[in-house]
Amino acid sequence: TIPGEVNYCAEVYDLADAGVAYSPKLAVIHTHLYSKCFWDEIRAKGGAYGASAIGFRQGIVGYVSYRDPRVTDTFGVYGSVPAWIEANLPSEEEIGSMIVSTVGSAYFAPRSEIDLGNAALARYLVGQTAADRQAEIETILTTAPADFKVYADTIHALQAEGKGVKTILGGTDAVKASGLFEESKIKEL
Repeated sequence: TIPGEVNYCAEVYDLADAGVAYSPKLAVIHTHLYSKCFWDEIRAKGGAYGASAIGFRQGIVGYVSYRDPRVTDTFGVYGSVPAWIEANLPSEEEIGSMIVSTVGSAYFAPRSEIDLGNAALARYLVGQTAADRQAEIETILTTAPADFKVYADTIHALQAEGKGVKTILGGTDAVKASGLFEESKIKEL
């Protein structure tokens, strides 16, 4: 816990626990979550400064909020992700728009020379080639409504098995009031 009235809430899952591998298509699904569900429920209604869905090539996916005044409500939104996706499956046209946004921001966003150099170094260090990046883009281009359903089913199964990890960096009162955590530690700043 920290002294303060705002919180940073995170919930993460390892897709391997459900026997599912990482796919670049997750970036499109996470764009949908961020721009619709999290924007409306956590940012607009909940008053958080922001929230996003994240995914890593190692198979870790998760949800994060920052400067968030409503801990319990935010974790409630995270818990409702599978049901929300099923109730809000995007159309092919909406997916097309999300694909353009995802590919544009992840692969073709304008960057400074320093940012380009840092990105090239990061790709070199993990052994990612230009062909690997092209394959990712081609995979993203095939994202379909069925991928959203598979994601919802996967997260639902992980939640049902208690495989998620929740954590918060926030005010003592908010953490205790949430009733979500058995242990809290005071973090000296």
